[in-house]
Amino acid sequence: PNNRGVRIGRIKGFNRQSQLAEVILESPLRVGDGIEVWVSDGGRAVGKVNRILLKGKPVERAPAKAVVQLAINGRVFPGDRVFKTHDADLMEMARASFTSPKELKKIPLAITVEAKAGEPLRLQVMDSEGYTGEATTKSLAAEAVHRPLTAAYLEKQLDRMGNTPFKLGSLACRLEGQVMVPVSELNEARREALAQLEARRAAGHKPPAVPEEIFNQRLSQALSKDKTTAGIPATPPVLSVAVGDLASLRAAVKAGAGEVQFGGEQFRSKPRLNSKDILSGSDICRQAGVRFILTSPRIMHEQELADFCRLLESPLAEGLDGLLTGNLGLIKVAREITGIPVFADFSIHVFNHAAADFLQLFGVKRLTLSPELTLEQVRRLAPLLPVPAEAIVHGALPLMVSAYCAPGSLLGPGTNSGSETLHAGDRSCAGSCRRAYGLKDRKGVVFPVETDRSCRMHIFNSRDLCMIDDLSAITGAGVAVVRIEAGRQSAEYVSDVVRAYHTALGTPERQREETTSRLKDSLLKYSEAGFTKGHYYRGVIN
Repeated sequence: PNNRGVRIGRIKGFNRQSQLAEVILESPLRVGDGIEVWVSDGGRAVGKVNRILLKGKPVERAPAKAVVQLAINGRVFPGDRVFKTHDADLMEMARASFTSPKELKKIPLAITVEAKAGEPLRLQVMDSEGYTGEATTKSLAAEAVHRPLTAAYLEKQLDRMGNTPFKLGSLACRLEGQVMVPVSELNEARREALAQLEARRAAGHKPPAVPEEIFNQRLSQALSKDKTTAGIPATPPVLSVAVGDLASLRAAVKAGAGEVQFGGEQFRSKPRLNSKDILSGSDICRQAGVRFILTSPRIMHEQELADFCRLLESPLAEGLDGLLTGNLGLIKVAREITGIPVFADFSIHVFNHAAADFLQLFGVKRLTLSPELTLEQVRRLAPLLPVPAEAIVHGALPLMVSAYCAPGSLLGPGTNSGSETLHAGDRSCAGSCRRAYGLKDRKGVVFPVETDRSCRMHIFNSRDLCMIDDLSAITGAGVAVVRIEAGRQSAEYVSDVVRAYHTALGTPERQREETTSRLKDSLLKYSEAGFTKGHYYRGVIN
């Protein structure tokens, strides 16, 4: 799971001087294999096995239970788990499966040969499913003078099936007298019979087409589902704010947020969150009458998922008003282990009613609409959904998540040339990602870069989404929650943006245009490149 590979052992010790790790193997290892060490202090150490030392001597392979020394890029600790992420033997076998001209897995055939002097030789092939192929020779079988057909000779000739998925399983010979046919005609009959068998198998294994009448009936049933369960909310939408630290949470509550989404990606530019912070955040929100939603990272390895689930099973979960996640695996597990309402985040990309129906059956109580929907599509979709909908109206939206760390690769120790590539968990990283960075494109546009505590790099849009002057259209579209995405932002940013949106939502409709224009100008200081309306007016689908 999580592309971490198969566990093959644990670290016994690490020699800093030689940079060699002593590994107790649980499975065989060979030169050329790829490995990944899950380091105790977070992150990973990844590399390729270029050399194996067994009892001080270099070897090509090491068996299970052996204690070997391996060169590992980065510092590791006793007890760390070692996984094989690339199996050289397996890859060689896989490569042979498509580079070799021979089929590796063959279907056995029952072959029957009938021959009589003065008649064409008849050949029939049959597989285990009853599919057959037949052929006859073009010339007639003749009385043999020197070398008549025998079962042994026919077995040898008919088993030469080349690069086909077949092999000889059994042979039945019905030969009358001493007869013979030219070997070229026997081979041609074999090829014709096999080609006929392949064609019949392909036709027989093809699923029958659904009749047009039945297809239209099923389509009508799917489209005629009751889609009037939600409607446009009678109350104004809740103002929700995604934050990444306690200072920002306090600022959001003070500025008028109705809901706080706490946690999320855990960027290294923010203080590390712990269970005490979650408890404090829950208490602050409860005292202010604000809903407290715990947010999970979008991507989680198996151990991260297990740790998060333990948190949901702890007493801390009693203070949660909901769990927001963009991870389908966590949605499933959370539904099984806790009664906390589960909300689907935008990364699940809800584009239509069918996706919403699926998530509702999955136990989701609220969903965030895809940021790639247009405002018109939101207006058509939101009132028909079976659960309340949430829309993101402000903030820097992520464009990409990668295990490759650009700041660490370009600015880490000994990498002034930019020749060393660092990936998630590399222990040689100097922590450059704790500072603010951006990627500049050929037009000079800078895209902010953040790294989370699992060493994944997040690249954000160069311009913040801002829909404050379109709030009337958003609120009239039928969404129950509008969200400010501020997980990587400062408490000052959160305070100003939340206060602006809180003011806009509370302004009477007839005065809102003038008010929102002024508020939007006041927020420009937080987005040097200006604002964008995202896909609300230029979606990606019709």
